[in-house]
Amino acid sequence: TFADKGYDVVLFEGPGQGECINQKMYFRYDFEVPVRAVLDFLKIEECGIIGISWGGYFSVRASAFEKRIKWTAAYDICDDGYELMTNIFPFPYGLTCLLLLILLIPGYML
Repeated sequence: TFADKGYDVVLFEGPGQGECINQKMYFRYDFEVPVRAVLDFLKIEECGIIGISWGGYFSVRASAFEKRIKWTAAYDICDDGYELMTNIFPFPYGLTCLLLLILLIPGYML
């Protein structure tokens, strides 16, 4: 896992995602603003970012304006998360990424 390799993983719902919609926080083009707030709050000085579907746009946009983001991965339109995570990454990593994707689905509870 990422933790076993010394990585910390921060997952958050930004404006327009998950519970944020219920709080009347909708998508915004300048996603670097909420990303900056998360990095500031957690005192993160350097990180990478991964975005899937709309998150692909958000990750690239945030990386362009937030210099603490050093590495960016952006997946384009995602119409089948299972296929994405099991065909791009070899076994067993595909299953690990699928579990991460399930945890990212708004409203999904384990």
